[in-house]
Parts: sequence; C-alpha cells; structure tokens
Amino acid sequence: MSSEIIGLSKLTGLASNLTT
Repeated sequence: MSSEIIGLSKLTGLASNLTT
C-alpha cells in the first residue's frame, strides 16, 4: 500500500471517531 492510502485511511478513521 502507498503511504498516501495509509494517510487517507488514518484521516478517515479520525473523521469517523469525530463524527461518532
């Protein structure tokens, strides 16, 4: 996986936590 994809995954995870 590219570091970009990993970064997006982390951002998505953080966004989900904030949304929840």
